[in-house]
Amino acid sequence: MNIKRVRRGIVLGMVGGLAGLGGVHLWAGQILPEATASRYLQTGALLVDVRSLGEFTNGHAPQAINIPLAEVKSQFPQQVTNKSSVILLYCRTGHRSGLAEQELHDLGYTNAFSIGTLKQAKHAVSMSRANRH
Repeated sequence: MNIKRVRRGIVLGMVGGLAGLGGVHLWAGQILPEATASRYLQTGALLVDVRSLGEFTNGHAPQAINIPLAEVKSQFPQQVTNKSSVILLYCRTGHRSGLAEQELHDLGYTNAFSIGTLKQAKHAVSMSRANRH
């Protein structure tokens, strides 16, 4: 059994429980469900588009910031100093956001999650806004 997978599942379960969101148990590389992402956004999660600046400029999810995958290792420690912050990552297909998630975990960020694609990110933001009212 992969220790990293077990540890990640335990950490996610603990984080979800502490945040009042119920336990979230994911294996490395899985996409966080939109409903869970929506609840995290309601509590102040950081939404990060890991696509290129050109892709970001052509359209992105509301409230998202852009840190391209190639810059994750160098830019995150400068821009996000709290390594327990909830970070929601997305890209065009979910592949780069999955890679970014792993890079962030390797850097010590304990609550970084891939939420998949731009479409999924936009839907999670929409759900979070609708549930605030």
